[in-house]
Amino acid sequence: MRPAHDIAVIVDTVVRAGLSTDFPTIAIALGGSHGQKDNDDTSDVDIVFVVDVSDPLMAASKLKTTLESHLDVSGTLQSGPGWKDGFGCRFNYIYADGFKLELFVMSPSTLPKSHRVGRWKPLFGESALTKLAESVLPSLAPERLLSRAIFDFTYYVMSLRRHVSRGEMLSIDYVLAAFLATLLSIHQLKTRGIYDPAVSYKRVYRDGEIQQGDVAEIRAAMALPRETLESAAIAIERLVQLGERQLHEALGRYPSVQGEWDRSLAVLRACAGWTDAHSAAQGG
Repeated sequence: MRPAHDIAVIVDTVVRAGLSTDFPTIAIALGGSHGQKDNDDTSDVDIVFVVDVSDPLMAASKLKTTLESHLDVSGTLQSGPGWKDGFGCRFNYIYADGFKLELFVMSPSTLPKSHRVGRWKPLFGESALTKLAESVLPSLAPERLLSRAIFDFTYYVMSLRRHVSRGEMLSIDYVLAAFLATLLSIHQLKTRGIYDPAVSYKRVYRDGEIQQGDVAEIRAAMALPRETLESAAIAIERLVQLGERQLHEALGRYPSVQGEWDRSLAVLRACAGWTDAHSAAQGG
């Protein structure tokens, strides 16, 4: 992949292009693995722009136009700008050698409510970036994160049981990917106080947890046969059990969220009947 020198030149060019635009830039940072210095030869380069505008999509469009007058992007595959949930406005370039440059544009009000903000490496506006990281801290209180986790867990269990009740095997596989990210993130909430399903599948590798404890059990459940609707339902319910156990353990530390968990359990009991009804209709 790209030598470190080439990447440094590209990053410098992007920063200079960004600072030459006609909208105010608050901060520029390296995100992803490069920002945390755990990148390898195949890592993408993610650059984040925090701008003082009311319309980040407009700013992203202007930045893309300006950048392409500074950086050679001929022969690249391109996408965006467009909105990516949990990340902001995004556009990217994929080069012929597989190198990917990804740029994110956001305003202070659209910053992701994530610990990722505090791990960005500043390239411009370091003090402003520190204040921005501090501004998201109230949203990262353990009780708030646990509330988010309870909602996400409940939502995906409902979705999976609905698809089982309808016999929609392809839909089950699609939702399982998001449910897996949620379960891994619940594990990280319990062990590290971090809840971020958008990157949880990466963190279990970077943090060396892929063979350990809850993660190993989740992987084993994901590996259960799912060729038939009945076997898929068994695998799903095993994952539900693991998620419920993890959430129960987390609630031991943050009992103030117990009321939300009680409401979740009521919903989960109700939608458990959907799969029972389907089984009865099929003569199971």
